[in-house]
Amino acid sequence: MEEKIFGSDVINGIVNCEKELELRELNEKEKEEAFSLRYKVFGDKLGWLVPNPYELDYDSYDNYSKHVGVFIKNDGAAKMIGYTRIIFTGDGPFMIHEEFKALVNQKIKEDSLEISRVLVNTPRPDYRLYTTMLLYRDVYLSAKERGIRYGYIVVVENFLKKLQLVFPFKKVGNVTYFQKNVPTVAAVVDAKEIEEKFRRESEDLHAWFTSGPNEK
Repeated sequence: MEEKIFGSDVINGIVNCEKELELRELNEKEKEEAFSLRYKVFGDKLGWLVPNPYELDYDSYDNYSKHVGVFIKNDGAAKMIGYTRIIFTGDGPFMIHEEFKALVNQKIKEDSLEISRVLVNTPRPDYRLYTTMLLYRDVYLSAKERGIRYGYIVVVENFLKKLQLVFPFKKVGNVTYFQKNVPTVAAVVDAKEIEEKFRRESEDLHAWFTSGPNEK
């Protein structure tokens, strides 16, 4: 029998997390906030970016990406604690077509999207989990809306192992060191395999993940 990912209390927290957290597509002002947060996390904290005087992480992929954030409800400052961007096939090149093409040893599937710049920035363990689930649910629903089945991501190897505890991501190439001591890997996830895994896990979790926030 397949081991369960979450206990019933955790699943209950996930399916009810939108009482406290809100995911939404970002407006222009919120995108600026996201670019600043990306710089703080990927630049100041992790040291992966070239410093710039604007202290913003922005690149050409942002011009045709969908940008989504997770915010704490009932917070006067509307604090953003999670973010990702999504590039859909046909809207423009993926990063794995350009900077990270050396990571992939197989053909990129046509019905696909790419997830990048994923971040969760909160000290609360429960909010970290809920934010992650909200972000990846939006990726799944965005893919479903466009008839897309596969999602690609490039991440640090250790983070991929954590993701694989919940989502059935599979490596699509070898580990490469783009920076010293930072093993980086590309992976793909199949939406149908997510559905099957969550259905085995819990009908409540499956229903929450595969339906939009207004469809429950």
